[in-house]
Amino acid sequence: MKIGTIKAVCNTPAQLQLAGQLKAQYPDVYVHTHLSENKDEIAWVKSLFPEREGYFDVHTQTT
Repeated sequence: MKIGTIKAVCNTPAQLQLAGQLKAQYPDVYVHTHLSENKDEIAWVKSLFPEREGYFDVHTQTT
């Protein structure tokens, strides 16, 4: 079982937070993410989440 595809540029902050809550509630469930697809996307994510350290941090702090 898995929590659907999680991608910072395709999900709202609320959706990312909900995915994190689901993961906390069901720790044995996998979370499918897309990280660092390409350099342009990494820059885009940084512009969307300037308070985060990087692409991975967006996912680990919200999911």
